[in-house]
Amino acid sequence: MKKVLNIVFVCVAVLSSCAKTINDDTNYYYINGETYYRVPFDFFNKYEDQGKYIQTFYYYSGLEIRTLNPGYFCHKGCSKKNHHPQIHLINKLYELNSLHASDPDFLSDNRKYYLIAELAFVSENGTSHVNIKGVVSPWRIAIGRPKTIIIQDYWGDQKMEIIEIIEDYIE
Repeated sequence: MKKVLNIVFVCVAVLSSCAKTINDDTNYYYINGETYYRVPFDFFNKYEDQGKYIQTFYYYSGLEIRTLNPGYFCHKGCSKKNHHPQIHLINKLYELNSLHASDPDFLSDNRKYYLIAELAFVSENGTSHVNIKGVVSPWRIAIGRPKTIIIQDYWGDQKMEIIEIIEDYIE
């Protein structure tokens, strides 16, 4: 009897170690019963019309939030307060950028503090606008810098400036 129990225990342990969640090997997540696909910040000109995606956005100013690449920005759903960072985070962001404005380490490669979060959105038909559907990760402060990359589009190789996140800010 002990042998049978040991064999069953080993089988259960092996099978449970192989168990995967829906998100382990895939790039999609379920939010409110809808499927959203996580895309990297350097995902350009490939959004399907009315496609549902998750991507890193940053707080730009006022009511504007944008993807880390300059190609897409929030159009609808931006005015909803629950999609924006809290005012204390915005104030902290301005304070940090003011404090480090003349820091040689920051000046050497144009570093700056950003408020970033993973947002779920729907792309709008044939435009660079997106409709924010929800905040997937909480807004947080991170250190970033501009970075030039080369992308291929309809006209060949194009230089584009994106924001590269270096590290999260920890107090």
